[in-house]
Amino acid sequence: AWGRAMGEVREKIRKLGRLEPVTVKHACAVSNTGNKGLETRSYRFELSNGLSASGVWLKAMASAARATVTIVLHDKGKKAAAQEVSERLNRGEQVLALDLLFHGDAAPAPNPVGFTQMLAATGARPLGIQAAQLLAVARWLRETTGARQARLESTGIRNQVAARIAAALEPAMFGEVLIREGLP
Repeated sequence: AWGRAMGEVREKIRKLGRLEPVTVKHACAVSNTGNKGLETRSYRFELSNGLSASGVWLKAMASAARATVTIVLHDKGKKAAAQEVSERLNRGEQVLALDLLFHGDAAPAPNPVGFTQMLAATGARPLGIQAAQLLAVARWLRETTGARQARLESTGIRNQVAARIAAALEPAMFGEVLIREGLP
């Protein structure tokens, strides 16, 4: 009974968010560095729905190949997540600082509001798109790193909702979800 009830809740969330599953069609490595014991790779994630996200994967060169993987989201973009990323790296984890659609490098310029309205006019919900992007990139990251589960850290109200929806839809994807500066 519990499993059936949770399945119904997940279906309601999918329906309300008009969430259409997507996949990472191509993870384009834009740049990479190796300096002072830290390896980074910057990616543009081309998704199967034609939209994209951007991220920077970071890992200490001395950390284990199968170290814990944490995805870090920040409402002000991945550049604003430096403290959270640093904390995870200092614990020996691999980190993907990710900008979903409408955040940081993945925000249309000069103002994303008009773009969100255009998407809504097509029947899509920006929140559903963001949750689908997060799940697609998390799957790609798990396959790439061989991690069983990923941790998810989100800072800010906007990414909090996408993170919680993604975690509710696929609870086995994330071993832990941490929200900072979100709604109580």
